Amino acid sequence: GEEMQLGKSPERVKTITLDWRQNFFEFEYAALNFTNPQKNQHKYMLEGFDKVWYHAGTKHTGRYSGLPGGEYTLRIIGSNNDGVWNEQGASLKVKVIPPFWHTWWFRTLLLVLAAGGIGGGLFLRVNTINKQKRQLEIQVAERTKDLSARTAELAQSNEQLKAARERAEVADQAKSAFLA
Repeated sequence: GEEMQLGKSPERVKTITLDWRQNFFEFEYAALNFTNPQKNQHKYMLEGFDKVWYHAGTKHTGRYSGLPGGEYTLRIIGSNNDGVWNEQGASLKVKVIPPFWHTWWFRTLLLVLAAGGIGGGLFLRVNTINKQKRQLEIQVAERTKDLSARTAELAQSNEQLKAARERAEVADQAKSAFLA
């Protein structure tokens, strides 16, 4: 809705640069044939955005909005009242500066941060697992030591029981022999 201050006459302007917040613009044009001007026809195309020419007919304005960041070329051609087109026409380079979050360096930074986050998470997880493994090894060693000590105690108790049984058997045999 505001006129752009170009600093020079419009026909001398070759490039305009728009911020991403200004990704819309409207333009006016004219085909200068005064024989029968109401029959003059117009076409325009924004190369890099449009796939085909927009046939504007006798309209003298065009508009683009919602342009993504990038470089485009606005081309406008006109015909006279006999339908003879000026194929060269006029052109204007339009550069729309994208927001920082649509730039390659920001996406690369996000990718690096994501990779770093994943790598850091994996590193922490592996560290935690290794710590748990060491704690389990210590617990297994302690339990094995306890079990070895209890096994030795049980073996000693078993030997004592065996010795006590043998003595009891000897005493039983002596008692049986005495009674017999």
